[in-house]
Amino acid sequence: QSVSTMRSHPLQEQSLEQAIANLAENMQRTTGILPMLKINLAYPISAEISTPIYRIIQESFTNICKYAQATKVKLELTTTDTTLYLLVEDNGKGFDLGQNTTGFGQQSMRDRTLALGGKFNINSTPGSGCQIKVEIPLLRYR
Repeated sequence: QSVSTMRSHPLQEQSLEQAIANLAENMQRTTGILPMLKINLAYPISAEISTPIYRIIQESFTNICKYAQATKVKLELTTTDTTLYLLVEDNGKGFDLGQNTTGFGQQSMRDRTLALGGKFNINSTPGSGCQIKVEIPLLRYR
């Protein structure tokens, strides 16, 4: 089932904003936490970018649900004329980046970002939550 879910096209017949709202509702049902969403897209994002961004957000939310023990989650997704910015932040227990060697999900998020010519950064320390930042250049996708 999980392979089928990964292969499916999550954004069929819905906008990226709607798909993110659905992920937030799922997180609320699972954990009781409703992520604070701040989405400001200047124009529609192509599927070439929106599907990987959706998958990065999905993986971030999954990790938060499984491991973080967070009480607050914030997502910001904005665009300028040239760049898409994504920030996913939680106030959970955090982790030592040097000790986390099982991060298939993290590697997947990094790979998706790099495939789009973007920058991926994850910041976390034990006791201080986690912050994921993604920047994607948009000029080649217009």
